[in-house]
Amino acid sequence: MTRHFRRSGLARGWLWRIGALTAVIAVALLALPRQATPALGSAQGATPPAPVFTQGWETDRLIVQYRPGAARALVAAAAGGEDLRYVPEIDASIVRVRPGETLAGVLSALRASPHVAFVQPDFRRRISITPNDPGYGAQQWGPQKINAPAAWDVTTGSSSVIIAVIDTGVAAHGELNGRIAPGWDFVNSDDNPTDDQGHGTHVAGIAAARGNNNEGMAGLAWGSRVAPYKVLDSNGSGYDSDVAAALVRALQDGAKIMNLSLGGPDASPMLTSAVNQVLQGGGVVIAAAGNESGPVGYPAAIPGVIAVSATTSSDGFASYSNFGPEVIVAAPGSSIYSTVPFGTCELCDPSGYLRLSGTSMATPHVAGLAALIWSANGGLSNTQVRQLIQTHVVDLGANGRDNQFGYGRINAGAAVQAAAGGGSPTATATATGTPCNSRYCATASPTATPPPTCPRGSCPPPPPPPPPPTSTATATATATASPTTTPPPTCPRGSCPPPPPPPPPPPPPR
Repeated sequence: MTRHFRRSGLARGWLWRIGALTAVIAVALLALPRQATPALGSAQGATPPAPVFTQGWETDRLIVQYRPGAARALVAAAAGGEDLRYVPEIDASIVRVRPGETLAGVLSALRASPHVAFVQPDFRRRISITPNDPGYGAQQWGPQKINAPAAWDVTTGSSSVIIAVIDTGVAAHGELNGRIAPGWDFVNSDDNPTDDQGHGTHVAGIAAARGNNNEGMAGLAWGSRVAPYKVLDSNGSGYDSDVAAALVRALQDGAKIMNLSLGGPDASPMLTSAVNQVLQGGGVVIAAAGNESGPVGYPAAIPGVIAVSATTSSDGFASYSNFGPEVIVAAPGSSIYSTVPFGTCELCDPSGYLRLSGTSMATPHVAGLAALIWSANGGLSNTQVRQLIQTHVVDLGANGRDNQFGYGRINAGAAVQAAAGGGSPTATATATGTPCNSRYCATASPTATPPPTCPRGSCPPPPPPPPPPTSTATATATATASPTTTPPPTCPRGSCPPPPPPPPPPPPPR
């Protein structure tokens, strides 16, 4: 039998006593001697290092994982912060530093609290773009350079393969009609991730704008779809907590390819954890190396991420592009023609198109290639997709792998044909799948006479080395083995034998 508590004066007295006792217990718990809690990934008992910030990348927020039963608001307030909201995708709360307090002080207090399991700064990430030419260009050179027409002979993409564009959102555009899957707006906490900056729409167009529609341009995987996850605001800036949450949610929503055309200089355990969750879930994470002409930023520098540097139309290394041992491949990034919103925003344009430069533009070329590979062979694992991308390249710069181009500039035709089971890729634009968009066709050269021998790196590369023992194998972004150290054979274009299928890949990093 259910008992109903009567609202008598006696009952109210007992309720008052219980409430007072609860408050006393809460205050007493907060006053307990604090024991240091190691940060995620740090050695047990080690003193967590003080946060190090790079000029211009400061934050006033923290990512906090509380222990079960903790009174989040009280713990945050006692440390000098304000608990803003809970983010279920990463099982953590966002704490803002109160006026008059310092981030380092609040961070130290929370790390010392027995009620906190993990805490880190909620670093900002920004778009990796260098604007180039306020008007739009008259040609689209990226697809031709990476031999996309040969890939389109195999597939133009499957609608079941989804690329998560984790960026400023994606705006409505004729070139993207029927190409946008549901996403989420983490900036405004709603299901309308529209683009109020322009960067995300440009990225989405490079990856999946419609082809063969006789207008504008053609995306790399125009049969696939993009799912927008808005984590950057109208200024192109956002927080690690939202980027990490978007990675997890996109995987849950069915996206297998994560495009991160954003970055920053600070390492982030929370972001690393989200990346690992995607990799363990069978996805690939592709990120911009950055545009500071310096070391590769984060999240591109996280092991397991495919870090992308940028090239010019002449296959040179873009002067703005970051570089380092973390770079896996390079892709077209300079003066790239793609879609932007029509309205009023930083990168909006009445024409609906702009040419922009940056590793942000190089990254969706690789994401689009990943979509074509999975569309050609849906049975491939994420490590096999990664291997096809980094094995079938045009070797630029120093022979073999180097810090600027990684394994080399991507070759979409070779990679997709290998994924489909064979066929010798060609470098001409005679493929029947070539989109007949007016601006695209204006610069194509379908009748160019091919040279009698294969340029370095354009012939199918030799079979990759067998995988190392599974007990020590990890697919990280700092691998040093180069599949192109053996020079490719000299043979008339198109007569090289197809490479054998790749050996079973090592398990994804954990």
